[in-house]
Amino acid sequence: MACHTLIGVAEPDGRYTARWLHWGDQPAALVPVLRHIWAATFAADTTALAAELLAHDWVQLAPTAARRRWRGLLLRPGVGYATAADYEHGRRRGHIGSDEVDADLEWLYLIDPASDTVRVHEATRHSRWLHHSTHTLDTGNPRT
Repeated sequence: MACHTLIGVAEPDGRYTARWLHWGDQPAALVPVLRHIWAATFAADTTALAAELLAHDWVQLAPTAARRRWRGLLLRPGVGYATAADYEHGRRRGHIGSDEVDADLEWLYLIDPASDTVRVHEATRHSRWLHHSTHTLDTGNPRT
């Protein structure tokens, strides 16, 4: 079952820009994947990671995915499977404190290039984002 997620970049004052991630996951599973992509694919360049995440809607983040073709999917080596046509959802801009959360969303992961962290927010039953946790991308200094 999909865990519908937005993944993107934190901006000042609670604003964000994000893309759709169909096969998201709980922070305990997805944060290690983001750390792996950040370190192995982008050589700890958080700005490059953020740019790639905002370039596509995503089906799945799978940095060790095999090079096989799936109809309608674009393999981004070292990152995962993006939708080949980005018309499905596109970039979403919002504000953590004032936006209503779509009913089908469960998680929001925001990369913060200024602090090399991932801020995780979960959707509440009141259609709002609630801060869940913050994690450093550097595995030598994780925090929650």
